[in-house]
Amino acid sequence: MDKIEGWEPHPTRKNIYKHKNSGLLYRRMKSGWFRKLPQKPIEEYDPIQLEILIKKVASTLGSNLEGLLFQQQNILDTQLNNLMIDHNGQADSITADEIIGAYEIATIHNGHPSYFLCDWENEKD
Repeated sequence: MDKIEGWEPHPTRKNIYKHKNSGLLYRRMKSGWFRKLPQKPIEEYDPIQLEILIKKVASTLGSNLEGLLFQQQNILDTQLNNLMIDHNGQADSITADEIIGAYEIATIHNGHPSYFLCDWENEKD
């Protein structure tokens, strides 16, 4: 395997590299770019940190959490889990901007259901 500055090749897997600063695993693509591999989530978070995250999400997103589609809830859960992984299970360091970003990722493709029903109620009148 090639020696690449900032990257350490995996000892047994071809085209898998470990980033020296973050320790995360990446696959080297044919183009030469690196794609982050899904990381194994932390099995169990500290209940206090989960409570902090729940309060932050509720205060940041408020009523936007109501009416999310099942798929959007799953995407939001995954994004929030990724944030907890990125912050080593410490919800204290997660910012409101990161929570809003996770929400936007969850709702960007098909939107929040209330976006579609806003004008529908007005047309009845």
